[in-house]
Amino acid sequence: MTVTATPDEGYQLDTLTVTDNQGNRLKLTDQGGGKFTFIMPGSQVKVEASFVLIPEEPDQPEPLPFADVDETAWYYDGVAYVYEKGLMTGTGDGSTLTPQGQATRAQAAVLLMRWQEALS
Repeated sequence: MTVTATPDEGYQLDTLTVTDNQGNRLKLTDQGGGKFTFIMPGSQVKVEASFVLIPEEPDQPEPLPFADVDETAWYYDGVAYVYEKGLMTGTGDGSTLTPQGQATRAQAAVLLMRWQEALS
């Protein structure tokens, strides 16, 4: 006998049990695609299915566009913060940050002005 468990959109199968008229659980074989088979006994069976809401994936932050900022770098979270706040946009064409470089006075001034704007 084949049973197909089809959840509503946004849900997934949690448990599926089939019991005979004595309450004994029958062995189910997963055929994939929500289809399960079992050997039908010489009596009625009871099929019970429960479904659960599929958990939403947490929003993943956009990866940083800087090729020279490794995710394992000790300063990664700080760089992500200032990038997300629009305080730093990168060097050159924006694809690098040059974290080991030296900031010019102009870069420092722009950073301070952006910081001030962000606070107000």
